[in-house]
Amino acid sequence: MKLGVKICLPCYVLLTGGLILAFIGILTGCEQDSAGKTDKVRPMTKADAMALEQAPVATVNGNDISLDLFNTLYKARIARLASNEKLTVGVALHYKKIIAHELIDDQLIRAEAEKRNATATQKEVADAMVELAAGFPSERHFKKYLEAFPGGKDRLFETTKTRLLAQRLISKVPSVNDEEASRYYREHSSLFNVSAYLTVQDILIPVRPDASQEQRQKGMQKAEQIRIEALKPKVSFTVLARHHSQASSVIMGGYRGMLTKNKIDPEIWDQLKNMEPQEISRVIEAKDGYHIVKLIKAIPASSRSFLDVKEEIKSRIYSRRRATKISELKRRLRAEAEVKNHLDIRYAEILAESRKQPMPSKRVIGNAAGIEKLPLYVPVETDGGLSSKRSERP
Repeated sequence: MKLGVKICLPCYVLLTGGLILAFIGILTGCEQDSAGKTDKVRPMTKADAMALEQAPVATVNGNDISLDLFNTLYKARIARLASNEKLTVGVALHYKKIIAHELIDDQLIRAEAEKRNATATQKEVADAMVELAAGFPSERHFKKYLEAFPGGKDRLFETTKTRLLAQRLISKVPSVNDEEASRYYREHSSLFNVSAYLTVQDILIPVRPDASQEQRQKGMQKAEQIRIEALKPKVSFTVLARHHSQASSVIMGGYRGMLTKNKIDPEIWDQLKNMEPQEISRVIEAKDGYHIVKLIKAIPASSRSFLDVKEEIKSRIYSRRRATKISELKRRLRAEAEVKNHLDIRYAEILAESRKQPMPSKRVIGNAAGIEKLPLYVPVETDGGLSSKRSERP
């Protein structure tokens, strides 16, 4: 069995229509009479929208965060996600939240570095980018990563520089000794002794155990038609799964995660183990119905000794320690700073509603309309809030 390309990322959860309705409510104003009762709904005018589009994303210690930069990063980040399907409003807010948070942290780190005379030279940044590139399987893979990076090479350079500055601002990170590495190996043995597993997407056309021959034949015919559609170029298996599958994985676009031999029907495992990554199976009859399965990635069983992974473990622990210190630095800088978020109150209702919904992590699924109506610049608070206790509200 050949190994596949990168693992299919977990699919995003489709957010409910209530989120969109909440947003629509925000975009309208209510005129009230002297008794405070609503008289009629006044839609937001073009002038209202134009006025809002002049606002920066945020102001940090008196310095505005560029709206143009925010929009550039946002558009780049969602470009690939929006190529096949429309984004949901919740996904849009999720990415805006992340980008706003990143830009505020970047500005705080750079200001602190200037205050403490911490620097990162052009050569140091270039060397760090070379080191980053060396971690990719090939130059082609790094080039593909660079092309997809929000903001391109220039933004990656600035991001790398900010990362180096942050590392210079934290206290010394303790080194990792052999005993700590050995303990980590023992406590996380499953990371280094991995059973063979598959990652797949699945479309299920269910058939009851007591179904008649005619019902079984109809189920088989429907599954065959879906498979023919799935084999067509540029047809999204995720979309087909969402539209046709009746398995519990439908909300995830048919994605079933990492499956070992004992967690999947033997009929399906027997066929998948001989397939190539990205290949779509024939229609497979199992006890619950007919399946069309797409193999995303196949990982063989592996076992690695402590000596084989000792340095890797040390590097992992050290990186986590450093990341913890950098996170602490960011929290301190935000607490000490004067941060003004200019639009978060205006969108408070939709933000509150979005926090009730499961937020996406890496991949979009959904076909809700509404993202085109959202201004690109909307800054969204993180769960902890972008504003410090000293921040002012407009």
